[in-house]
Amino acid sequence: MPLIPPPSTTPALHPPSANAPTPPLATPADHADLASTVLLILTVLAGIAAAAAGAWLIWGPRLAPAPPRGRFARWRSRLSAPSRAVLGLSLLLLGYHAASWALPDHILPLRVPPHRGWILALALAAAVAASLALDRRHEPRA
Repeated sequence: MPLIPPPSTTPALHPPSANAPTPPLATPADHADLASTVLLILTVLAGIAAAAAGAWLIWGPRLAPAPPRGRFARWRSRLSAPSRAVLGLSLLLLGYHAASWALPDHILPLRVPPHRGWILALALAAAVAASLALDRRHEPRA
């Protein structure tokens, strides 16, 4: 009985032929994984940006008592305190949930299920619209 395997099963003795197709560097599945990873990262960044904007709306006037400079600061100064609070808290909630949906369950476990996200968006939009409508209703008329 020979101790050396037959040549047909030894890979070193049979290099791949020049006509054999080379495997692609990246498969479509790899691109799908990369795209989903990029989408998750962008979702987390958008959530952080929305939460930061909400915090700026709520605490910005307290941190910068100087006269508002810039278009967004002037817009924020025209809102009433309750409207700033509603809009800021809505952005904080939206940002938190966007980040929690993109991250694994054990990192931010308190969340609205993603398939019920439309209810969250509808409730936040209704709260902001009602607050802005009440601001407009209570504006002094010239």
